[in-house]
Amino acid sequence: MDRKLGKKKLLSYKKSLKKILNANPIIKNTFYVLVLLSVFSLLGILKVGLREEKYITVIGNHISSERNELVKYIVTVTHSDKSKQVSQEQSDKKSNNLIEAAKSFGIDPLDIKLVSSFLYEEKPQINSTNTRVKPEEVWMSSKSVEIVLRDLEKSIEFSNLLTSFEGLEIYGPNYFMDVSKVDEARLLSKAMEDATEKAKFITKTNNKWLVKIISIEEVGNANFIQDPSVLGIGNTSKYVQGTTTVTKSVRVKFSIR
Repeated sequence: MDRKLGKKKLLSYKKSLKKILNANPIIKNTFYVLVLLSVFSLLGILKVGLREEKYITVIGNHISSERNELVKYIVTVTHSDKSKQVSQEQSDKKSNNLIEAAKSFGIDPLDIKLVSSFLYEEKPQINSTNTRVKPEEVWMSSKSVEIVLRDLEKSIEFSNLLTSFEGLEIYGPNYFMDVSKVDEARLLSKAMEDATEKAKFITKTNNKWLVKIISIEEVGNANFIQDPSVLGIGNTSKYVQGTTTVTKSVRVKFSIR
């Protein structure tokens, strides 16, 4: 029953299509052309469809050498005593004196911070003959302060100030750049120029042409490779500012033809 109904519908559609094609020659010719194109496409003789977009992806890089503008010191104060309380109080006193001296020198309090603080009991040390090298148990208190100097011309003067304190361990001066002043837009623009030049070279050597940019993706953040110059504490020679290498990379996708 269902097959009979299907055949009837098919015959009805066929008659309707024949009437439409006979009534309008333009529709009739267009229909036959589409049928032929479909047959050729199925046989692989002719490809019918949208042209596939071609593209290339290039990594652009920019390397910049920026002058160091800041000086950093890490200063550690320590004190040992049989009394835990005394050891801690004395290290607190030393670190506070150091911080006040840095402020008086003109350093912004925001550029001074405590980076580590330790308090521990040091046990007696015994050598191979069972003799105590350090016969007494003592408490060791240690505090490390980071100080950033923004006036490079005063680095030698500040280094000499630090050496006037007794019992300090000083790491620095280390020169580095001010990351907050990095011109990200300029770095990105230069990296884009590098990517475009690479893409032009590739397409030209392959007889192709760039059409447009499809997408731009930043590859990571700007990288900072410090090359600081470290002076010996108490050195009276002229400071060496040095530079920091900054790199920026972008991935750019271009359409080509």
